[in-house]
Amino acid sequence: MLKYCLDPNDPDRAFVEFRKDDVVTLLINNFGGMSQFEIEALTTVTRQLLKRDWNIEPTRIYAQCFETSLNAPGWSLSLVNFSGIERQTQTPVSKLLHLLDLDTQAPAWPRNGYADFQLRKDSGKDLGDGAEEETAQASPTVNAGLIEAGLRNACRAGIGAEPDLTTWDIQMGDGDCGEAVENMCKNILKTLDSGVCKDGNLFHILDEVEHAVEDVGGTLAAIISIVLASFTSQLKLAYAKDPQNFQMGIESASTAAGQALKNLMGYTSAKQGGRTVMDSLIPFCESIERDVDLNKACEAAQSGADSTRGMKAKFGRATYVGDKGTQSKQTAPPDPGAMAAAIFLKGLRDGLRNASLIIQELQYSPKMAGKLSGKVAIVTGGAGGFGKGIAEKMKADGAEVIIADFVEEAGQKTASELKCEFCKCNVTSRHDWEAAVKLADEKFGRLDFVINNAGTTYRNKSTNDVTDEDFDKVFSVNVKSIYYSANVIVPYMQKKGTGGSFVNIASTAGIRPRPGLTWYNSSKAAVICATKTMAVEYAKDKIRFNSVCPVVGMGTGLSDLFLGKPENEKAFMATVPLGRGSTPKDIGNVCSFLCSDDAEFLTGIDMPVDGGRCV
Repeated sequence: MLKYCLDPNDPDRAFVEFRKDDVVTLLINNFGGMSQFEIEALTTVTRQLLKRDWNIEPTRIYAQCFETSLNAPGWSLSLVNFSGIERQTQTPVSKLLHLLDLDTQAPAWPRNGYADFQLRKDSGKDLGDGAEEETAQASPTVNAGLIEAGLRNACRAGIGAEPDLTTWDIQMGDGDCGEAVENMCKNILKTLDSGVCKDGNLFHILDEVEHAVEDVGGTLAAIISIVLASFTSQLKLAYAKDPQNFQMGIESASTAAGQALKNLMGYTSAKQGGRTVMDSLIPFCESIERDVDLNKACEAAQSGADSTRGMKAKFGRATYVGDKGTQSKQTAPPDPGAMAAAIFLKGLRDGLRNASLIIQELQYSPKMAGKLSGKVAIVTGGAGGFGKGIAEKMKADGAEVIIADFVEEAGQKTASELKCEFCKCNVTSRHDWEAAVKLADEKFGRLDFVINNAGTTYRNKSTNDVTDEDFDKVFSVNVKSIYYSANVIVPYMQKKGTGGSFVNIASTAGIRPRPGLTWYNSSKAAVICATKTMAVEYAKDKIRFNSVCPVVGMGTGLSDLFLGKPENEKAFMATVPLGRGSTPKDIGNVCSFLCSDDAEFLTGIDMPVDGGRCV
């Protein structure tokens, strides 16, 4: 068994180099049927043979039941060369052993009491509290929203492919590839939901994503984890050499990906043409290093995955499970691991949108990062007036904005002007609200803010002259729309578990009502009351509800209806201490503030933006 692990002349297995004085760890796995006495004897003999025949003295030895489901009288031997990892990743052995010795929740991994070994003089500097220093390490800052959008889209693509991956793996493997990919993607999404991208710390994001993949376990996760760790390590080295001039762009990413592939080849003898995930990873890394183009690299990965259709497996379980006799080259499915990698990479590219252009701008100054960076908002009635002002301000503060408006032509125009998304939406339709949420989730993978701005009124007139149609329209647009928004979006936010913020545009008419608009006043009073109630009810879910009360805004579309005759404007403005009406900019500033972390302790408030009219 040791010869299988260590013979440098074995072409199928000699992919890990062992040098004299390398720091090595030995793992002896009891399959469940070996006695403690037998395992101790086996450990003693293994140590003696390693020293005598291979000049290896393990620094750590783990000998116990790591895999008990077989309950068999057998064992396995594994050797980890930490010095080899140090050479490949530039991570000191001291740090690697520090990580190995950390406590874990893995049920079968031992809690050991090993003392620190004596560092060789050439093994790298001792990092002391390695975990703390790693967390505090310097890192370039990137556009958090862009990175998160790309990763979320890639994960959704991977999860969506699970049925096909499982079907293909049942035919040619052991059937668990789809589940493994789904679990990896869900782990990454869980990491993203925790806010890992919030500060835009590139190395922290990459490290946490790598941990999320590694935690899944299995061969595919191990390979992807090695690639990610090596990719990150190469970027860290490049950044450490010249922090001032380092640019996180397609060039640096391409160089790191090429080196990551070379490092991976030191851990596996699998090559292209072996019907494994390497059939897509190798073309991807080689292409992006050569062409410095993410689009071309993704196509190379897809082409490599497609080439595995009908290919005979040379590595992994498929070598002995897959030959089930009747599969022809035309009908045999592709390798699920290779296809999963291609799907994920293409999802990442699509999530980044126009990746070859955008990725060059990933170096993102903290001064440029808006207070809503990485967040997503729906603004109803966003085609014009207050809604356009709100959308413009939130976009300027870093949020991705979906303009939801019933007027399609005006909405599309505003969305194009502000570089927002557009969704045709009748706010009195549950179906349209569901479509808006679906767009947010598919496009950005999240929804953080809802600005219920859409509203209507009837022309100022006696309450006796108000028609059934007037009444129904006002309460449907002004009140029922908010009912639908909460009814559809609150469960979505609860499921995500990351909180959110609703800002409902009410009116000073709901605080200081005046004759001629009785039922409009009442609808806005209902908005204020509903906002306060939901603020209390959903505080436990970290979902905040606040309302904003503008005074009449001239030129916003409804001012003529509010004031009746045009000549009433001057008299009305005389009742506003600051002498003017609310502007789209005023309302946009307040809405952006209420959604930001600056207002994280504000919920259930009713904020007049009225120049002092309600005083």
